[in-house]
Amino acid sequence: MKILAAQYEGLRRDSPAGPERTSAMTRIVNEARVRAASSLGTAARKAPKLLRSPSEGDRIIGLAFTQESGDPAVLDDVLNLVKYSASAFEMFHALLAVEEMAFKLTSDQRATAMSVLAAEQRDPRGVGISADLGLPALIARTLAELSMAST
Repeated sequence: MKILAAQYEGLRRDSPAGPERTSAMTRIVNEARVRAASSLGTAARKAPKLLRSPSEGDRIIGLAFTQESGDPAVLDDVLNLVKYSASAFEMFHALLAVEEMAFKLTSDQRATAMSVLAAEQRDPRGVGISADLGLPALIARTLAELSMAST
């Protein structure tokens, strides 16, 4: 996974922002998810350390693992990446991870997640969430998933 994390960081560092870079980064996330699917237990065990890493590459791999495993044990780590995401790409994948675990969360976890997402809709850090093409809709969709999971 270190190779995928390094490739991700290299793309972010060396490639101009745009659809080609986003597609290449998405391929890395997809590859990490495929690898996680072959060993969900290992992915779930490795995810917490990756999600807490200062390395953007490690964090994105941790999010890919969590998207695949849907392990609610790392909800707090994933919500921290929603609240303090280093990029729109990271926030996007953190939101996808929350969606994947929505139906496995306790009612308290769902309430916490919904509170964090509702706050992010207001863009408390002023990072331009509402100006992004996909984040507002994804936040709304994730909130809807969490709401449906509680019924």
